[in-house]
Amino acid sequence: MTSMAEVLGYGWAVADEIDLGNPAWMHELRDPNTGKWIETPASLRAGKAEFPLDTPGPEGSVDRYVVPDPRRLIAASGTRNPADHKFWREHPVSPQNIIDVYDKADPGTRAQGRRWYSAVSDFAGMLAGGDREKGGILLSNYSPQTRWPINMMNAYESVRRGHPIGPGEGVMVSADQKAKAQRAMDGEGIEQLMTTAKTHSFGLLIARGDDSPDDPYGHVVIDTHAVNIAAGGTIRGANYGEGAPIGDQRQHEYVADQYRQAAKTISEREGRLMKPHELQAITWLMQVQANEERDRWLAEHGDPGRGKESKALAKGRITGLENAWKAWLAYAAQHGITTVPGVSAPPPQEPGPIAMSYQALLAQVIELVGADSMAVALLGPPPFPLA
Repeated sequence: MTSMAEVLGYGWAVADEIDLGNPAWMHELRDPNTGKWIETPASLRAGKAEFPLDTPGPEGSVDRYVVPDPRRLIAASGTRNPADHKFWREHPVSPQNIIDVYDKADPGTRAQGRRWYSAVSDFAGMLAGGDREKGGILLSNYSPQTRWPINMMNAYESVRRGHPIGPGEGVMVSADQKAKAQRAMDGEGIEQLMTTAKTHSFGLLIARGDDSPDDPYGHVVIDTHAVNIAAGGTIRGANYGEGAPIGDQRQHEYVADQYRQAAKTISEREGRLMKPHELQAITWLMQVQANEERDRWLAEHGDPGRGKESKALAKGRITGLENAWKAWLAYAAQHGITTVPGVSAPPPQEPGPIAMSYQALLAQVIELVGADSMAVALLGPPPFPLA
């Protein structure tokens, strides 16, 4: 049987560790002086002949999205052109690498990726009594160093109680998280609470379940998996944490533009609109499936350089996610929560690796603040009283 790693052409080096970084969505720029979000820098606005104002095409058409002009990313100093950054010279990114992974995805994976954002938006609305924005903020707030099922428990329990889960009541919950959740429950929204580029854009996507109709470019999540896909699967180990400069908004957008161009190419080729965030989710799932295959291999064989320790760590990652699902499903049943396969429950008739792969995608897209979701977390009972 051909493995997902072989399908993607990655050929794992067993000693390499794959770190999972922070997802980020951002294509709106922020004024460094006022802190306010602006759609485009002044030099790119209408009235500047060299940079005409982009507008979205007809909704649903293959021309719906515009690939933005890369000149908008040129800086006055430093590494003026993001493409000249040392990391991208060593790990070139391209639309074709992304298309190559998409082309290897089966129909089910493509369908899951296309509907991911709208499904999670529906869940966020259910969680917060119809307020999708509040639900999305709570989910992202409780995400660090937790798994998706535990995020759901912490967020839902906060709403159920009428006050936020705090330290000692939820897995890895801090006082800062409790305070931020309280502000969200008091009515503050994305503009006040999700002030970094990545969290701001995440909030908009979850609140809407899609891009805004007047957005010509589309939001794209660029995390370390997205970078690795765009780089053709060439990034390993410490490069994830040490080199990829995606914390800088220009560098982030340089990679995001690779996805926008790839989505445009696929749309025109297939005669059906592929949205940039849909393409990112589809290829993300392919990467995660490959990574999980590697975990299963390590759980059985171990890393020759680390022996039994690597086996235990891999088994722990697998068991931790399974236990997290058991805790959430028990909680959902007790409180009459209707779960949706593929969003708030594992996909039907797909236990084990496939279900875990999809939920790992969910967890990583939700994880916005530096969580190491691959850390061992052997979860016991739910992290708060079920009464």
